[in-house]
Amino acid sequence: MNSIIIFQALESRWSPESWAVENGADRGKGGEFVVEGVAGWVSVVQDKDLVNDYDLREMDLVRKLIPEFNAYVIEWRGDDLMSDLLNSAPFGHFALVDNDHGLLVPFGDIRDIPCRFWVQSNKLEKWR
Repeated sequence: MNSIIIFQALESRWSPESWAVENGADRGKGGEFVVEGVAGWVSVVQDKDLVNDYDLREMDLVRKLIPEFNAYVIEWRGDDLMSDLLNSAPFGHFALVDNDHGLLVPFGDIRDIPCRFWVQSNKLEKWR
């Protein structure tokens, strides 16, 4: 299983939750939305308490770029649905992605890169 955090502005028109609902997910008991496919699944949950898991330096960086945000925990198995989620955001959509391995980058930096090249890396490598 893989996981990331997506931070995006409160006023964003697109969200991981909206993608999940559009792809047939219902809200689970824990508030999560789960989309299941033949080769895997994606779970999306908005977590208002997530900021408590970050140190002050990390949160300062996030707030500098997105002063008021929603934070989503995304977990998945199998990259196809995750790629669908990432590619469903409108071109130019700004959000930050934290992979919990030292990588905190703008959404657009990883959007077109296969997950296996960045999900457990502390920096983006040339992949083509």
